[in-house]
Amino acid sequence: MLDRNIIFYGFIKSHYHDFFLALEKMGIGYTIAQNLHEAKVFSEENEIDLIVIDIDKQKDSIETLQLYVNHLCERVYVMLLVEYSDHDLFMNASKIIGAHLHIKPIPSEILLLNIDYWSASQCKKRELSKNQHLLEEYKETVDVSNIVSKTNKHGFITYVNEAFCTISGYSSDELLGKPHNIVRHPDMESHIFQEMWETITAKQIWRGKVKN
Repeated sequence: MLDRNIIFYGFIKSHYHDFFLALEKMGIGYTIAQNLHEAKVFSEENEIDLIVIDIDKQKDSIETLQLYVNHLCERVYVMLLVEYSDHDLFMNASKIIGAHLHIKPIPSEILLLNIDYWSASQCKKRELSKNQHLLEEYKETVDVSNIVSKTNKHGFITYVNEAFCTISGYSSDELLGKPHNIVRHPDMESHIFQEMWETITAKQIWRGKVKN
């Protein structure tokens, strides 16, 4: 798994010494931002999984925080810590769309569990996104250098790349949903395709020459 990174804003490290020591032992990377600008710069320059904001200890307006959350919420879990006893602040914090309220006081053990869960969840999403991007790059490479077609288990075409369309003389609209034998050349004997199909459905690799 990728390294996890968290921003804390509105925290004084000396007040949470044991808490941050526990985070370090868990191998979770973090930074403590002194102001919202610093938090924004760090989140733009690094891959962040979670930001934890202590609403009571920061000095920005709710509107300013909302703009920051808007900037982050599609890729980062935003956790707001707020005192329920401060009714006005609680109500204003609840209006921040895209953030998740956590009521204070919250025991350090519970806060650690929440941070561990959400940072791991976001990190996994980030890792899946990276893998998806690599797969897309691989697919593009394959499409450029190979003739590719895919069918469902009934032999109907579900995907063709541009090279396949070019060599077959059909457009993708003409091929998709059609049986693959639409491109079969009369010189090809049916038993070859039967052998090919049986090999592929057995999850084996078929090798041979095909004339379309």
